Amino acid sequence: MVRRAMLFAGLVAVAGFVGITVIGAEMIPGYSHLSHPISQMTEEGGASKAPLDPWFILFDAMVVAFASALPGSVSPRNDGARLHAERGGAFLALAGCLGIIMTLWLPMNGSVLTATATGSLHELVACAIAISSILAILFFGLGFRTSPEWSNFALYSFATFAFASSCSIATAYTIASGSSSQGAWQRMTAGAIVQWVFLVALRASSEIVD
Repeated sequence: MVRRAMLFAGLVAVAGFVGITVIGAEMIPGYSHLSHPISQMTEEGGASKAPLDPWFILFDAMVVAFASALPGSVSPRNDGARLHAERGGAFLALAGCLGIIMTLWLPMNGSVLTATATGSLHELVACAIAISSILAILFFGLGFRTSPEWSNFALYSFATFAFASSCSIATAYTIASGSSSQGAWQRMTAGAIVQWVFLVALRASSEIVD
């Protein structure tokens, strides 16, 4: 029952994350999903930070719970599939923990005129979250490939890994160059990751129900 709830948490986390980003954007006048980063919703000193922070923390905690339970669904045996899945779970849990840390203590710098240490650390942690999430997909894909129950998710995971990696590189470039499309690329990166989490969580949850 506990494991089923932890797997189901992956579904809730994705649905909640999508919902709260839509709501958060409506709270900021002039906000654009195409040109503004998600972190701007909870930037330092922003009016939307206080009401949104608890939700982002909750959904990140759910990702950690999901990441902890998923390796056991990939393979109940202590084999190669389980080893890869545990590495994937560790990276995904790390991404969730870093998300909590970033929300609590390392918000985006609210001023475009003054660079701050917190703002710089925010950018580094945000990059680490993306890398950890993408590596999690890769390692789970390696585990799926050698798991009879999950082999049909291997190619899908590798394709998601390749797409998310490409989008993350484009995101970094657009941010560094100050492009107005940085929000779009960031959402494509995040979208690739969260759709993978959702479908894998749906598959794992359905397996337990059956």
